[in-house]
Amino acid sequence: MWVVLGVPELETNTTVSPKVLDALAARALGVVAGLGGVALIVISYQRQNGEKKRLFAERYATAVAQLGDESPAVRLGGVYSLASLADDAPDPGLRQTCVGVLCSYLRTPVPDSLPQGSSEEQQYDHHARVVEHASMREVRLAIVRTISQRLRTPSPWRECDFDFSRVVFEGEAGFESAVFNGRADFSGAVFEERVWFQEAIFSGGG
Repeated sequence: MWVVLGVPELETNTTVSPKVLDALAARALGVVAGLGGVALIVISYQRQNGEKKRLFAERYATAVAQLGDESPAVRLGGVYSLASLADDAPDPGLRQTCVGVLCSYLRTPVPDSLPQGSSEEQQYDHHARVVEHASMREVRLAIVRTISQRLRTPSPWRECDFDFSRVVFEGEAGFESAVFNGRADFSGAVFEERVWFQEAIFSGGG
């Protein structure tokens, strides 16, 4: 400490002059003040980061609730809320969470064909599922457009993983010039209409 503080060499006698003590005290206080300032900065950053994650959690819960609403219009709002949340995510892990929810929605299975000899109740339930699935078609198309737009332009979305396995792409999908730096899984995917992959880059595996 004596060397670090740069205090001049003291006299060899056992008496320390007031001048030297003052210099030592001033420099020691400077070191303590500096360390205290660093500590305050760290604490402030941690509090700010914690506040960001708290706000993220609140927005995430709202967006997921919207995506599960009965109304197609509300679900559509949930898609854009999740996309905006992914854009503002404070870290890559939280962004991946939003992307994962959108991909999961795309994997909603298409209702199976109604078997022969089904009861009236089964027919009614099947019809209800078909109608609901059709009513949410625009929501699924909006998710595909949202993802492809983010991947065609420089954005943090390019670093995410995309699980499109078993997804039925019901409309045209434009992945031209898209960049997948994360894992992209299209195994078992079905494209009912045209899809473009010209100049797309897959560097994260599949």
